[in-house]
Amino acid sequence: MMKITLFALIISAGILTSCNVNAKYRKQGNHWFEDGTLPNGKEDAKLFVNEGLKKYEDLFMLHDAAAMAEKYTEDCVYMHQDIGIIEGREAVREAYQEMFDSGKYSVEILKDDYLELLVLETGGYHGYMQVKADVRYFDKDNNSMGVSRILVTLKPVEDGFQTYQKTEFTFTE
Repeated sequence: MMKITLFALIISAGILTSCNVNAKYRKQGNHWFEDGTLPNGKEDAKLFVNEGLKKYEDLFMLHDAAAMAEKYTEDCVYMHQDIGIIEGREAVREAYQEMFDSGKYSVEILKDDYLELLVLETGGYHGYMQVKADVRYFDKDNNSMGVSRILVTLKPVEDGFQTYQKTEFTFTE
């Protein structure tokens, strides 16, 4: 039985035009960080995570489930209180498509409320990062659709990081 550890990722803020964001993400590839270098220590990791969180918010605005899924490892695990445990990039794509179809239009990372970062240095997770954050979803009219706590594990890959595990649950405001 696979032991699943809960971790987190989420985004700060910013909206780019759809064309500019699309061009950036096509050029960037399937990792969250643009320059492809790995952080040296916790301070660098915080900068990388903040950059990744902003890109998550920007990419979410495109409502492109396939582009969102490309930011995940092929063997990723996504746990959600409503949809259960899903595995693999294709299942993540479907989950994002359902999220967009449900009317979730934009997302805001609530960094001041709950944002933690941990760089793992032990066991088989050396170099992985864990991020915990709260996110608020909005509909097209900017009405809140609830707050979720997200726990993400970012896996170091050849040219950056990808989401390896993500857990999301909604709580009352």
